[in-house]
Amino acid sequence: MIFSRRVALFSFDAGWCFGRLYSTKFINKRNFSSNLVGRKQFLLLAKDYKDAEAYSRRLSVREEHLEKAKLAKERGFIIAGGAILENPEPNVVSSGEGKMVGSLFIFEAENEEQIRKEIERDPYVINKVWEKYEISPFKM
Repeated sequence: MIFSRRVALFSFDAGWCFGRLYSTKFINKRNFSSNLVGRKQFLLLAKDYKDAEAYSRRLSVREEHLEKAKLAKERGFIIAGGAILENPEPNVVSSGEGKMVGSLFIFEAENEEQIRKEIERDPYVINKVWEKYEISPFKM
């Protein structure tokens, strides 16, 4: 995995993750075992660059990134997403506040290559907000 032990993954819903652009009703009612033949679920973990300029780049393309995520959500490509926060104390469960160090998405697609093509066009990849990302098969 590309993240250190000091990074904590928190439970999330789409309403919280994308600034309430998405309804949490979608998540609560969603049947996570796909009804579409040939579609599988994948988890994407994206690690941010650590330099200060990366945060500036994030802010400059955030709206474009969220709009692309919204469109992907509408067509059923993204199931959910959220922020990965740094946990400053490794043995303490965090309150959900902390420095954002990456992103997490759950996708539903036919294959990993379909996700990779979409992600390579994402403003966060193009503008070097995400240093690297990892895609893994996932089952809810």
